[in-house]
Amino acid sequence: MATESAEMPIDARPTKQFFVQTLVKDVVLSEAVFDIIDNSIDGYIRAGMRDHRSVSVTVAADRFRVEDNCGGIPKGDMESFVLRFGGRPPKPRVNARTIGAFGIGLKRSLFKLGQHILLESDDGTREYAVLIDKAWMSRDDDWRLPFKKDGPSKGKVYTRVTVKDLYSDVARQFSTREFENGLAKHARMTYTAFLDTRINLSINDVPVRPLDFRFLYDKKRHFQPMRKLVSYDGVDVVIMAGHTDYGQDPDKLCGWYVFCNDRLVVAGDTSAKTGWGGLSEMNYHYPQDAYFLGLVFLGCDDPSKLPWDTAKTGVQTDSAVYRSAQVEMQAATARFVRTCRDAWSLKSRETGETIGRALFADAAGVSFREVAVDASGEVPVVDGVLVEDKEVPLPEVANVLYVVPLDYARRIKRKLGDAHMSHKEMGLRTLHYYAKLHGISREQSHA
Repeated sequence: MATESAEMPIDARPTKQFFVQTLVKDVVLSEAVFDIIDNSIDGYIRAGMRDHRSVSVTVAADRFRVEDNCGGIPKGDMESFVLRFGGRPPKPRVNARTIGAFGIGLKRSLFKLGQHILLESDDGTREYAVLIDKAWMSRDDDWRLPFKKDGPSKGKVYTRVTVKDLYSDVARQFSTREFENGLAKHARMTYTAFLDTRINLSINDVPVRPLDFRFLYDKKRHFQPMRKLVSYDGVDVVIMAGHTDYGQDPDKLCGWYVFCNDRLVVAGDTSAKTGWGGLSEMNYHYPQDAYFLGLVFLGCDDPSKLPWDTAKTGVQTDSAVYRSAQVEMQAATARFVRTCRDAWSLKSRETGETIGRALFADAAGVSFREVAVDASGEVPVVDGVLVEDKEVPLPEVANVLYVVPLDYARRIKRKLGDAHMSHKEMGLRTLHYYAKLHGISREQSHA
């Protein structure tokens, strides 16, 4: 005989508060901001735009806002998946390589920030607004989100996301200059493939400038980066690698950088997942290894095929696509890193000084955007002095080293106009100043 309690159904629906708290538990604040920026960039991509568009981010103690003119969010998308829990984007059209892949980034990021969320958009057909507030959060039996505004387009496409009533920890971080500066630094790396070429991004009205990955490209010294195009299971892969002038790079860009649909997901990596520890002799521990730079661009019209994790802050190393690319990355790492290591051991025949690093000094560089498609990656062979039967002259240089009191050096730097320059830069500038003062040219004949 059935008991009365056995006949009563169990209500297994989650409460909104529990669902939201679980959804945002592992979300890093800066990544939450980037998920909302991703939404703006995806609007640009889906609309097939070619001209420059703007994305403006405001972070403050009392509010957060991202506003763009990147095409708007179609109202139908808003109704079907943008704010629907469990909703997935429709299959993208050809050549729409978006960076929203899993259908959860925007939602969980909004709930990470605060309790009063207003999403407004004009998609060129309709202008509308949706509000999520405390009243909606308190109604566990009603998950519908009514439109607060819905009317014909006003002819100016945009999307504006505003979050107020910020959580206390979020408000505290948003109010600091440290967070603002860190966010800008992180953004210029994450979106460097979009900045200047497609998107103008600003944070608190300050433009975010892209990084410039540069390779040594000096045919006279036989430095030429490689650029290889391959394809795995519908995913296009562009692999670029070479030597970089780490010592002259203010951003100190070295190691491997992995992009999925042009969004950076791995930065400056020197671990086994990007081709280092897989070869025992290629473990990253020599100072000259910092002169290696590798870039991998994985692109696909179906972003779910790309080997990124749901937070877009790492790669799935067990992905067949990524494992295939990793083989090429390991080979490139070995090829270019060995050159640096061999060069560092070269010594002057006259003085016995270690001079190999001079091979890399003052070599011509080129932006990664300008590396030719067919670049084969020529490197000097420094244990002999031949590269494809061409002589590579050994450098005839002198190491200049001197020690002065720190306060003295600081006063000289201030006089040179940059109190934060390196000691090396100070030494070079004072040396060149003396040479110029006395008419001594680097190319001056000794005859």
